[in-house]
Amino acid sequence: MINRFLKLMALLLPIVTTTAQTLPGSRHTPDSDSLRFLFADPPASFAPFFFWFWDTPLDEEKTRDNLVRMAEKMLAQRMNPGYVHARFNMVGLPDLPREQWLSPLWFEAFRRVAAVAEADAGFIGMCGDFWWPSGQAAGRVLKSHPDLWATSLYWQTIEVAGGKSVRVPASFFVIAAQLIGTADSSSSSLIDHPTLQTDDEILLTLSQQKNRLKRVKTEPALKVVPHVPAIIKSQTLKLIGADAPFDWQAPAGSSWRLYVFHQYFHPGCDGGRLNFLDRRLASAFIHEALQPYAEQMGSALGSTIPGIFLDHEGDDGYKLAWSNDLSNLYSQKTGSDIRLHLPLLFDTDKEGYYFKARWDWYDAVSDLYAGYFKEINDWCWDHHLWCISNLWEETLMWQAGAVGDFFKAQKSFSMPGTDALGLNVLQPHDFMETRSICEFENRRQQSEIMGGSGFWGFSPITIKQAANAAICWGVNHIVPHAVFATRKLDGNPWLPDWFDQQPLWPLLHLWSDFLRRAGFVNSCGQSSADVLLLNPMDSVWGWSGAGVFDPAFPGRVPVPAIMPLPQQNDIDQSAEEMKRLSAWWCPPLMDNWFNERSQNINKIYAQAIDDLTRQRIEYLIADRHYLQQMITEGAELVRTPFRFRTVILPAMTMISRENARKLLAFAQNGGHIILLHTIPSASMEAGLEDAEVKQFMRQLIAQKNVSFLADARIDLENVKCKQALSPHVFFQMGDFPLLQQHRRINDNDFFWLVNNSETRQSCRLLFPHLHGSATKWNCETGEIQPLASTDHPEGTSINLTFESYEAFWLVIEQQQSPQAAFESFRETIILELDGEWSISINPEIQPPGEHPFNFAGLEQRQWVSALQPCSAWGLDSLSGYVEYEKHFTLAQTQGRIILDLGKVLNCAQIYLNGELAGERLWPPYRIDISQNLHEGDNQLNIRIGNLLNNSYGDAQEFGLLGPVVIEQLFSR
Repeated sequence: MINRFLKLMALLLPIVTTTAQTLPGSRHTPDSDSLRFLFADPPASFAPFFFWFWDTPLDEEKTRDNLVRMAEKMLAQRMNPGYVHARFNMVGLPDLPREQWLSPLWFEAFRRVAAVAEADAGFIGMCGDFWWPSGQAAGRVLKSHPDLWATSLYWQTIEVAGGKSVRVPASFFVIAAQLIGTADSSSSSLIDHPTLQTDDEILLTLSQQKNRLKRVKTEPALKVVPHVPAIIKSQTLKLIGADAPFDWQAPAGSSWRLYVFHQYFHPGCDGGRLNFLDRRLASAFIHEALQPYAEQMGSALGSTIPGIFLDHEGDDGYKLAWSNDLSNLYSQKTGSDIRLHLPLLFDTDKEGYYFKARWDWYDAVSDLYAGYFKEINDWCWDHHLWCISNLWEETLMWQAGAVGDFFKAQKSFSMPGTDALGLNVLQPHDFMETRSICEFENRRQQSEIMGGSGFWGFSPITIKQAANAAICWGVNHIVPHAVFATRKLDGNPWLPDWFDQQPLWPLLHLWSDFLRRAGFVNSCGQSSADVLLLNPMDSVWGWSGAGVFDPAFPGRVPVPAIMPLPQQNDIDQSAEEMKRLSAWWCPPLMDNWFNERSQNINKIYAQAIDDLTRQRIEYLIADRHYLQQMITEGAELVRTPFRFRTVILPAMTMISRENARKLLAFAQNGGHIILLHTIPSASMEAGLEDAEVKQFMRQLIAQKNVSFLADARIDLENVKCKQALSPHVFFQMGDFPLLQQHRRINDNDFFWLVNNSETRQSCRLLFPHLHGSATKWNCETGEIQPLASTDHPEGTSINLTFESYEAFWLVIEQQQSPQAAFESFRETIILELDGEWSISINPEIQPPGEHPFNFAGLEQRQWVSALQPCSAWGLDSLSGYVEYEKHFTLAQTQGRIILDLGKVLNCAQIYLNGELAGERLWPPYRIDISQNLHEGDNQLNIRIGNLLNNSYGDAQEFGLLGPVVIEQLFSR
């Protein structure tokens, strides 16, 4: 009871002890003594939360009982039952009916699972919708608000010679501009480029469109042709009509281009049918999807239920998204009519004003989209819940096309997060922006990991590598994807499933405990970054162009390019259509929507992230907003508590005048600046060619501490880089690809150090400018161990050995004196357990499985053999456990005795003399057996578990392969 109380208080402490401005999900740093005390057994709120898919009908009581049993098994592995997500299943079995979501049956099951979590001091979260993207409330939002359909604009262009008249068709509105030339200007006559072919095709009903969606062959509903880019005079843009057809005569003396705009419907980039740029949407969604939890779960919100996960990765609108709120906001922000600037999104002008017009459009879209999330987050705050995002971060083009301003959207959440699909978690790219936002805003950081990694990417080793890397990238709230209530896995495209069919399941608490301790420390203090990488999204917006907005652009999504605005009777949507629209088709194509300039910016920016990480530079990423908040103090840019000595601009074309002026002052004061490939010349204030920005840049590049790298590569071997960039850890001996993160917690220095390879590494590290005592905080065991260190004028040196896939916190306390050399040990093999072993397979202990092993076809179930792969005994298709037994004799058992199993595929539970001596889920497969040994005869039993792959036709080798030895540790 006391332990449970401490855990609950640790969860609530940030809420009850900080100001009213602090959101749930904020970081809270206990004092040093409390931090050390809690490290051994941190609150369960820092343990992973499963992404748990309720994808089966709840009618039968046994189904609801099974959900309770699943929750109990998760809690037994010290995993939180997670974020419950109502979904269709993906394997052809009966789906969870949409009407059961938030029904009495739903809340009966949810309450029972919450009660189980509460009784075990665990937590359960909720997802804010049925299926994805979040916001639709299983179609209920549209039923209550049938005017909230996703709306976009397409256009028909008509070129008119000076003095000539033209009949303009019916439209939403029509804009005219003086034409300088088009891509076809070499033609002898002006060309009409209609977007529509016939009026009859506009009249196709949505039901006909749906029928087209069902066809195997992709066929557009309204035939479109790609836009032909043109150069226009932006000063001549004017509104000339709307609604009904009319006649218009072009002014004499020059040619004109007319833009005849129409509204159409198209699902968003993640398949949503709603207009996320309409300010009415958030309250409608809250009423339909979230308020029922407040009514049904009451005081559990903010305690047993600590937060909400919004499964919404990016859906701000398709192509040239539209809403009346967007028009009004654009006018408020710019003082201009948005309609007059729309042609500049896909055409250009000689003045370069199109760069500003595009930036203004994205900025207004981003305000509305972020505002939708903020309203939901505010509701969560009122109910003491954190609110988790899950936005796309893969490329700048994905972000621009589906989210707009990624930074602005993420700041709307009390716990920003990312969706690290496959094994993306092993690389820094998808995390560093969100990590930076969480550092600047003092918030915890979430990541949904390994979704879609399937059988190929899931093993004890990969989940340990994923955990090691996620902590390095700043994550402190892990959401493993996924556990399915439907236990059929054949045909499921979104594996892995982490549940009890996996032979590693009984040992998963080792992974959870590791992450609970590592994530707890990771949520304290702040990064020690002293390098600032600027985010170049503004430049990507400026270069976006016709491919981003034109629904006829080649490579569009495999659904009709444009569809008529739906009617009331079109709201009902089949499960099959929901699945199709949310198929993961749009984002990969968005890269191609953007031109080569945008793609090059993205490439250089991504390379900078990799270069800085690989060379162990401590850095954060800032957008224009964070840079604007910083002040210059001497040769540093400061946003308390962060102080940056170097700023990197990756291929940026656009920068605000204020920030350009700030960087110049920073450089003039001695701060370092590195420009990669490009020198900015555009601004939000003036567009592509801003004389004021160009003057700032000429002065900037003349500063001696400013470097321009034409090849855009950050390399510490380059003298210019070496002067501006310095790692916080240096190798003095034994260099290897070390992953590293440096945090400051209570005036002490915490280094997360990772060996993510199978090779054991020994090295000597120098921690420059730091002096004090060193300790190793072992996240596998919860132990804090003193380390010997050597003090030098330049810093502290420490000799370290990293086992395979080992990661830990190394802490230097500068108020303490360096530790003298501690007793070290040498390992001496005192017994080799070679020769024959008794090997057996027991049907009674195998995990449940969709494809049980055929024991009847096995000639025998026991063998006496030397160690070899289990395929030797016909066990290729087994996903489960094989047991090994051997007796050995030791004359004496004094001192520390270590059992080393050698090579194991894939996990091991070790029993010695009938007692559990240890468990190993990943290498090294070594345990201390000193407390379990008997003098004389000893009985050793080892249970080896393999991978789920084998029972699904992917036969992976497994078994205890050794060599198995017993070692004694002797003092050196």
